[in-house]
Amino acid sequence: CDMTPHPNSLSRRPSFAALLATALLFSGPLVAEELPPLQVAPLDPAFEGTWRARGYGQMIQAGDGTIRLYDVTESYCAQDVSIGDPPAIPLFAAVDKDSMRLSLRATGSTVYTYDRVETLPETCGTEHPSDPQTVFDVFAENMAEHYTFFDLYEVDWAERVAAGRKRIRKDMSDDELFSLLEASLEGLGDAHLGLLAEIDGDVRRYSGRRSTLGYKLDAAQAKAGVADQDVFQQKWRKRQRKELRRLLGKSLETGADDQITWGRLGEGGKVGYLRVEGMGGFADADESYEGEIAGVKQWVGRVLRDLSDTEALIVDVSLNGGGMDEVSLAIAGHFADERTFVYSKSALGAEGVPAQKIYVEPLGKRYSKPVTLLTSHVTVSAAETFTMAMRALPTVTHRGEATRGALSDVLEKVLPNGWSLRMSNETYLDAEGELWEGRGVIPEEEIEVFREATIDTSHADVLRELAARLSND
Repeated sequence: CDMTPHPNSLSRRPSFAALLATALLFSGPLVAEELPPLQVAPLDPAFEGTWRARGYGQMIQAGDGTIRLYDVTESYCAQDVSIGDPPAIPLFAAVDKDSMRLSLRATGSTVYTYDRVETLPETCGTEHPSDPQTVFDVFAENMAEHYTFFDLYEVDWAERVAAGRKRIRKDMSDDELFSLLEASLEGLGDAHLGLLAEIDGDVRRYSGRRSTLGYKLDAAQAKAGVADQDVFQQKWRKRQRKELRRLLGKSLETGADDQITWGRLGEGGKVGYLRVEGMGGFADADESYEGEIAGVKQWVGRVLRDLSDTEALIVDVSLNGGGMDEVSLAIAGHFADERTFVYSKSALGAEGVPAQKIYVEPLGKRYSKPVTLLTSHVTVSAAETFTMAMRALPTVTHRGEATRGALSDVLEKVLPNGWSLRMSNETYLDAEGELWEGRGVIPEEEIEVFREATIDTSHADVLRELAARLSND
């Protein structure tokens, strides 16, 4: 178990099936590539037929007013989502006779490439068993076809699979099977790699990588003699808020259900402070993509107006557990004076598909004075794409700890017994072509934000030190 996330933190899971399943909630402007809207009510005739994604292991069958999605591997197929008579799903697509580029959201969203095929694989009409052998085989095949970073972590997957198959028994318990799958994943230090199961009414999880703060809090918990980890970490978070209130004093304000905190630091309040705890949760009543972006513009705009007379700003994402890349890009847009290329992404197995280039667009009220971006090893996922976006801007200096190093979107596959396998299937490169996966985005100036010896106060101490330096620059 890692450090307790902020209640509004969101893990990034934008697989096409997941997004389409909730697409009735989303609407927005065109994607960066300006794909035209695709009519789905009734279905555009050009969209009807059977489509196979390049990469991602997904297929679409559209027709008769219904969209069906399938997860497929070389030997397995299962229906993931079926939506009948969709009234207002906002898809954007460029469709021709043989191929299609499709997306569900606006600027910065994944664009999927599909090829038209004659029919679904024969396995899509097969009732698959959920015995240990089949579960292990589907698990192994999904990892082999979609997991991107075996070489990075120096893991021979074929060797792992061969060893695992020798341990399979027809009568093995769910607990034993989970332990086998878990053992197969050991050594892949990827925070976006996970396995989730319910066994005898209890939830069991495997996660590839914890933050260093999690281990430091474990040590502090043991030293304090507290048995309950959740209770200890919640109290630690309260102490962090108390230290921040002491530091910001009467200037402290919060918004978006405590998703952001801001105020003034340093001598005479010359240094502004903005803390963002998650890349989502900015929407008010309108819990949609448009609502999220409108919420970002509202709240970040208010912060920057309040702090417009400061001489420098600290943007703190050291306790940010991620969320939506689109929210990250929208926040970064408040620090951009021009359209700026910030990173690219590509999927394993998406042959012939060029890497998708992602840009930050100027948005709303903007801050053009010096900015310090503060990160830690907790900073992960969409908070890391935010880090790459901010680093590409000329006014930003990155300080603090290296981020977690889990940048790929999370591709989720459901195993035949209902367990969930989550993995990284994409490669993100920053504006300079640098791969930060696994090691984390390394700051220009490394500062230990969470120090074990002073775990309650070190974060506030770092802010105090930075504010003093920035005030004197």
